Amino acid sequence: MSAPTEKEALTGTENEKEALKVGDSSDGNVPGMDDSVLDHDSSRARFISNSHEKGEVYVDVEGKSKVEEEFVGLSKEELMKFANDPKWKKIRLAFLIIFAVGWVGMLVAAVIIIIVAPKCPPKPKLDWWQVSTVYQVYPKSFKDSNADGFGDLNGLHSKLGHLTGSPESINISAVLLSAVYPHGGTAGGYDVTDYENISPEFGTMEDFYDLRVAMHKKGLHLILDFIPNHTSKKHPWFEQSRKKEGKYADYYVWKATPPNSWKSISTGESAWEYDNERREYYLHQFGKDQPDLNLHNEDVRAELEGVDGFRVVNADYLFECANFTNDESCRKLQPQSYEIITDWRQIMDAIAKEEDKARELLVLGESCLARCVYEKISLWASASDPVHLWNNWQIGDMDTSRVSSRFNRDVDMINVLAMLHLMLPGTAITYYGEEIGMHDLDDDQASGIDKYRSPMQWSPGHMYGFTEGNTTWEPMAKDSNHINVMSQLAHGAGLTSLKIYGQLGNLRKEPSFQWGRLNVGVAENILFYIRQATGFPGFLVAMNLGPTRSTVDFINSAPDGVSVPKEATVMANTGNFAGSSGEFDIGKKVVLSNLLLKAKQGVIFKWDKDPNQ
Repeated sequence: MSAPTEKEALTGTENEKEALKVGDSSDGNVPGMDDSVLDHDSSRARFISNSHEKGEVYVDVEGKSKVEEEFVGLSKEELMKFANDPKWKKIRLAFLIIFAVGWVGMLVAAVIIIIVAPKCPPKPKLDWWQVSTVYQVYPKSFKDSNADGFGDLNGLHSKLGHLTGSPESINISAVLLSAVYPHGGTAGGYDVTDYENISPEFGTMEDFYDLRVAMHKKGLHLILDFIPNHTSKKHPWFEQSRKKEGKYADYYVWKATPPNSWKSISTGESAWEYDNERREYYLHQFGKDQPDLNLHNEDVRAELEGVDGFRVVNADYLFECANFTNDESCRKLQPQSYEIITDWRQIMDAIAKEEDKARELLVLGESCLARCVYEKISLWASASDPVHLWNNWQIGDMDTSRVSSRFNRDVDMINVLAMLHLMLPGTAITYYGEEIGMHDLDDDQASGIDKYRSPMQWSPGHMYGFTEGNTTWEPMAKDSNHINVMSQLAHGAGLTSLKIYGQLGNLRKEPSFQWGRLNVGVAENILFYIRQATGFPGFLVAMNLGPTRSTVDFINSAPDGVSVPKEATVMANTGNFAGSSGEFDIGKKVVLSNLLLKAKQGVIFKWDKDPNQ
């Protein structure tokens, strides 16, 4: 067979064309294909047939054909014709003006909307103590960490989770720690001998610092008692005063003979005690081992200004009138008491400014029992500026019979009072154990104020979780096996006092409960009040304080000028009531007309929109 020609090498033989199904063409191109695709360069593509017997054809491709891209669009010269055309110049200018006018118009519209639109509701600046629920701890009775039977700072440290930071906590934000200073041992820690150290029974200064750091990490504030009315007889000041040494001679209230017949608040005996060393009588409004400081003395006032106190204890007894008459009004609530508290407040503010940290002086008056709370609600509601005229609510403390005992251990009433207490505007102060309904010790267990200071009841079993030791400084309540934290948190325990307290503590964080206006109403046995901050959800707190059930139409019973919506959602209630059919289950929507509340029942309702807007 003769060798193929160049054309045959490029296009193939007839048999090769048939095999490749490319058809015949006079110039060897593929039918239907643009000629520009193939450049007929034999150095790039060749058909090689070296096995004609089997009809095999090989294609040798050494490179790809180049396809030149065509330019699409206007050239520079063509564009310049339009750029310089007067007609197109006018069109471009017109579009630019339209854009500028539109942009300015949108800017003006945005400014107008900002000016005329309703303003965001103001949020008052509240200090931490104004938004806090304060928990008062008597450290000797809270938790023992070293099995000696006495509560201490490390014990409190170990129980911070009960206060905040866990699903079971009661949502506390500040702790008021009763006196932990070195003392004379005769007045429950309130006969202070040294304002600048920690009593060894509670731990060390290092323990105190560790506690403070741990509380800070949990967002808890620490408040310390400040006791300026008196000291211990063992205080160095008194030791020098009874000897009439230097400036200390006039540090306490001394008289040659008793100028009146005042009685001690603590004992009912004479408030004047004769001192054999000085041969004069000193005043003690409280126990005879707690001599009253002479706050008329500028040196005494200067001494107290160096103490980082936070709560003024027995503030109403700081001063007596100058003539010491028998009139009871002469021994308390003197004008100078308010003046010195104002001075101390200014000092504390100055310290806070210098140290760039918030230290506040909380001044509490005499303990307010449950029966006076209702009067205070009305007084507070009539205040013209409730944000700046702040109040503190407290229904129990270490010197007052516990709420549970005052109400015959009636759990339903205890829960209603907790709702009343925690939902009012102002700072709520809770005495330890109130959240589980602790009561006073029985008469055969303790006497006097010690009945109100029994150890905290944490769990069933050995010493009810207070200590791992076998003794306690004071007896535990007889029913501690049933009334304790663990039992009330247990699954299946129902809606216990502790769980209710946690719900209420959480609701207190709502803006309407923090700074919302207060409107109080009464209908039959039901006391109710409405808490509403502008622009935030509103709340209705309703409590039946009477002995029988009552029905009320809250929509038509609301105070003048206040509107209540037709429907609201249940946010909290005070317990599982016999005969209840779930009408006040949490999360349930109810109509606020003709609602039946059972005796000693409290319910909190919420609505999202302010009906007055």
